[in-house]
Amino acid sequence: MWHYWLTFRIPENKVGQAARREMERVIEAYAEGSTWKEPTSFIAFKSASAPGLIAEDLRLIVEAVGGLAVLHPVNRGPAYVIGEPEFPDALKDVLPNTLCFKG
Repeated sequence: MWHYWLTFRIPENKVGQAARREMERVIEAYAEGSTWKEPTSFIAFKSASAPGLIAEDLRLIVEAVGGLAVLHPVNRGPAYVIGEPEFPDALKDVLPNTLCFKG
């Protein structure tokens, strides 16, 4: 079982709202048990699915709206960066074990 956190930035318009709902549907499909999404733009969940599989499904949504997301399996492996971070050096400094995930 993998435990994940996902943080993301998507446009604040109708397209972005639809993308957020689609991202939540993807996470709900992978999640086993509860998801925690009280904070804005952050979801914590657990899943038996590997991070690369989840990241690929999220990539299709995030890149379509020019967003950014970081999917991180807690205490296991690298963080998956989806989209283009504005400050990649700072991201690598605080999360040195990251993979830029593109299809």
